[in-house]
Amino acid sequence: MGADASRLYLRPYFINLALLVKDAKKSYSIVINETNSINFIRNTHPKILSETPNNDDELRVYDNTLNNHQSMRRIALLSFASTCGVISNILWPHIDKSKYNKNNLGVTNLDRRKKERKEHLKNLFPESCFPHLKKHFRDFLMHSDEKMDEYSIRTKHPNIAFNTEYTLLGGNVTFWINIHPSTYVVSYYSKGGYESVDIRMMYLDILKLPSLIPKALDSIMCARIDWHYDMVRSIIEEE
Repeated sequence: MGADASRLYLRPYFINLALLVKDAKKSYSIVINETNSINFIRNTHPKILSETPNNDDELRVYDNTLNNHQSMRRIALLSFASTCGVISNILWPHIDKSKYNKNNLGVTNLDRRKKERKEHLKNLFPESCFPHLKKHFRDFLMHSDEKMDEYSIRTKHPNIAFNTEYTLLGGNVTFWINIHPSTYVVSYYSKGGYESVDIRMMYLDILKLPSLIPKALDSIMCARIDWHYDMVRSIIEEE
């Protein structure tokens, strides 16, 4: 039996998905490792370990080390959230229904392909099976300039805290992003309040994909295994 010609165009999408899953797994592991390192460093502050006055060099080394780990975590967190967002866009593309009026005026070939892709993928990757693979946090990170504009309009004070780890801030202080050191729940500022996302649950959604991608590829190739299948399998299985 030959491949399904009507869905054969999806083959490169599955290869890309396999690569994105690999990237998401790597960036998530970095977020976790860096968070654990930050927790350890905070517990080994020179002032905690010594009753004698600390010199400036010792504190400078401590601050630099902590800042480096915080920077690595920000990079990894942005990468993980962005990768999850790209995966979400591939599997469940947004369809502008306003274009599909009586005469379908303004509907381009790209619009038609996107709608076709969503229809072809909906049974292979049911959106209801991935409740945590959302794009809100990615959008917050990617459009932080707009979020800052919203904040500057809403706030009555200029005090804002960055690089916090589950710090309970009182008074007129707003934290921008806050990562719980043990649950890895990320809270972030949004329209005068806070939203939260559990990146561990996002990661568990990502882990559902490696078993589904080869099946999806099989469904369009109709058991005609070729080098693309081997590539997808090797990408997914590679550690």
